[in-house]
Amino acid sequence: MARIERSPRAKADVLTAACYIAEQSQSRMRAKRWIDSIDEQLKLLVRHTHAGEARPDLGANIRSFPVGKYIIFYRPLDDGVQVVRVLHSSRDIPRIFRTGEN
Repeated sequence: MARIERSPRAKADVLTAACYIAEQSQSRMRAKRWIDSIDEQLKLLVRHTHAGEARPDLGANIRSFPVGKYIIFYRPLDDGVQVVRVLHSSRDIPRIFRTGEN
């Protein structure tokens, strides 16, 4: 069975974004729906590991896949995907990857 491996930073990214969405929208349900949309896209990516755009500028084997205003950054694995980060598209993504910023 295909697996989804989430890095500690990717887990923290999703939690931070969900908290922000809940706070800004005053709706925990909206944050939950956002998390569900991320999970649905990960299920797609685990079946189609090369669906995302190749991002060699960010690191070896890194690919990106947009989900609304957020982007999932991942690496294809032989048996699934490794989620590296989940970041808002307005962030300075090259700098984050270059510096390892949280």
